[in-house]
Amino acid sequence: MRTRILIAAAAVFGLAAAPASADIVVNRSIAGVELGMSRRQVIALLGDPDRSVTNPALETTYTYKSRGLRVTFYRQGSTNDVTTIDLRKRGERTASRVGVGSTYRAVRAGISGERCVRAPNRKHRWCTALAGGRQTTFVISSTGHVREIVFSFRGD
Repeated sequence: MRTRILIAAAAVFGLAAAPASADIVVNRSIAGVELGMSRRQVIALLGDPDRSVTNPALETTYTYKSRGLRVTFYRQGSTNDVTTIDLRKRGERTASRVGVGSTYRAVRAGISGERCVRAPNRKHRWCTALAGGRQTTFVISSTGHVREIVFSFRGD
């Protein structure tokens, strides 16, 4: 009886645990940003960037410092669409709770179809999930934790 009262009180006062939201959807989006989105769509979703840089190769990068997010656009014909999303700050997570700061073991357990290899510098590992011409790479530091997540089109 007492348990039912506590559960009812938690539901009434909003104390029940909220379902986990997936801010990172492997090979689909990070923070709601998807590959192929336009600059306007990204600004509508995230607001104005803290910094915007365009280099001579016609790439433009929007930086959102508070989110630890960099979004890169590349001109392709008459459009300038998202080609890479780079996350370096804790906060965004997959449905299995993997994100920046997660352990190597958590990546192996929580990301299906990932393949991990040693990076050329031998201090890092790259764990990459591939699907439909897209890839999400979890960069694992020498401490065994995710330091960066990169979502992009496959380069092969």
